[in-house]
Amino acid sequence: MAEIDVLWLYNLPLHEYTMPIIHCARSPVSIPTALVLSGDLADQLEQIRAFVLDYLEQSCFSKGIVLYDDNGDVAGLQPLMSAMQDDLVLSKFRQVFLLAGGLHAFVQEFPGLCEAYVARDPDVFYAFPSRVRPNIFVSGSSSAEEFILRDLRIEAVLNAGAHNVRLDAAFPDKGHYLYLDFEDDASVVLAPYIARAVQFLQAAVKAGKRVLVHCHEGRSRSVSLVVAYLMVTEHLSLDEALKVVQVARPIAQPNFSFMRQLRQFEENPTSNFRMPPELSADP
Repeated sequence: MAEIDVLWLYNLPLHEYTMPIIHCARSPVSIPTALVLSGDLADQLEQIRAFVLDYLEQSCFSKGIVLYDDNGDVAGLQPLMSAMQDDLVLSKFRQVFLLAGGLHAFVQEFPGLCEAYVARDPDVFYAFPSRVRPNIFVSGSSSAEEFILRDLRIEAVLNAGAHNVRLDAAFPDKGHYLYLDFEDDASVVLAPYIARAVQFLQAAVKAGKRVLVHCHEGRSRSVSLVVAYLMVTEHLSLDEALKVVQVARPIAQPNFSFMRQLRQFEENPTSNFRMPPELSADP
């Protein structure tokens, strides 16, 4: 048994492994795609078996099952956990992950990711941003939807060159929206964009705002800017900062030229990127 937090569960769909999510609560709201159990213990086991059969055919089956209730009551979930471990089918799942704080904690942090989205158009795919830090989210342009930003309480947006998705009108106030016009191309000099991005992000986070940083795919441009921000504000190495982002967003990978420039930034941030003194990574 391992306990996970709401951020881990929020980022779960973006990881290599997608796991069955089992909801053992009586609450009227539920995380989309999760199975809501009913009946006695035997009924619940049968519902879980039917729900997870598809997962058993995928490579994710050995990773585990996410199990949660209303308030994170471990003792209350123990009978079901024991029955799952003894079940011939369900015992194939290597581990059961319990959500700390239960559904209540998840709804408090991510109110928009519950039952409201179940009713939305099933033919439209909504990709939610990856949460790298409490106030920093990274995504592709498909997450730059006003209802997503509203439900995640995002108050500032940094658009890293996704010219097809502009939200200037939705964020008219100064300091709430920044568009940086550059391509995901080896010929791009990253320095001026990093300087502006770090200043924007630092000001927004200092003001207590949640910020979405997005490009087209949420893979290279937006990731490069967030990695540089972490290097500056948390004094991390390039490898450490990139790892932080990749834990939340496994597809994160700046192109080879951006990686080379970020390595130069790591070696000498002030001279290479002409960062203002207050933003320098030097202690």
